[in-house]
Amino acid sequence: MINHEALIEKLSNKTILLTGASGTVGRNIISLINKYNIENSAHITIFACVRNEKKIIPFIMDKDFIRLYPGDILDKYYWSTIDTSVDYIIHCAANTNSKFMITNPVETLDGIVIGTKNVLEFALRCNIMGILYVSSMEIYGDLPFLDRKVSENDIGKIDILAERSSYPLGKRLAENYCYCYYKEFGLPIKIVRLAQTFGKGITEEDNRVYVQFAKSAISGCDIILHTGGESMGNYVDSEEAVQAMLLVLLMGKTGEAYNVVNEDNSMSIKEMAEMVANKIASSRIEVRYDISDNHGYSKIKGARLSARKVEELGWKATISLEEMYRKTIEEIGEL
Repeated sequence: MINHEALIEKLSNKTILLTGASGTVGRNIISLINKYNIENSAHITIFACVRNEKKIIPFIMDKDFIRLYPGDILDKYYWSTIDTSVDYIIHCAANTNSKFMITNPVETLDGIVIGTKNVLEFALRCNIMGILYVSSMEIYGDLPFLDRKVSENDIGKIDILAERSSYPLGKRLAENYCYCYYKEFGLPIKIVRLAQTFGKGITEEDNRVYVQFAKSAISGCDIILHTGGESMGNYVDSEEAVQAMLLVLLMGKTGEAYNVVNEDNSMSIKEMAEMVANKIASSRIEVRYDISDNHGYSKIKGARLSARKVEELGWKATISLEEMYRKTIEEIGEL
């Protein structure tokens, strides 16, 4: 298995531009590198692109190596304000709120596609050593099989005439933009397709379904499912996801994509809800149903992702879904 300390050491004296720095993944990247800087005097600098710098300041331990760039990545002028002495780029920025995708599909597409194009154009101005685009498992769509795990070469159907499709279709197009910039301009781009990621770094205002389940366990309120819960969920701990991301950035093959998932954590929404009610909340709450169609949830049923390709690089997820929930609850409240 890969030595993660030795991996991060490769970033010593380098500068990383990080978009979406105030999100769960971004905060974990900053936390990991801050800690390594403090313990090893590694002098890894982060240019943190954020909409609201107040959201990220509490997570910064070593201010000497964090430079904040508040602004909107859709604004072309914004990119002219950023120092081009960048060695690596990790592009995490994207809105992941399902209701926003329904009510603001144009803004969702613009944020993903135009935002990514602006990042790639900025990269052309830098003497870049590597770029990592953080994509999503949603790009797979509805697949015609459920009897095997999903590899990076699989692709399924996404309804083009549906506003909720703005997110997965936007991610597909952004991935293609990345690949085309690699082929036409030689940008050293790698892609990770993240499973749903939580644990350390989750904040109380996060309202995604797994955080809602954690909040139900904390408050002692029953979990209310607004679907039958049949869709398949794939999950990975936020800290382990960051380790995989850095591995792909530094050791992955240019122009290729990698699933990042803990295969042992793949289960249906219903199964996860029951696990939280029974194991995390110690059966103090129940799972109830209030079926409706106005909550913005993806209609894609999903399938189990394969982690084989990233595991061949030397990464292996070990943190269970139960432990991910316990880490999340430590972040947002106590049982």
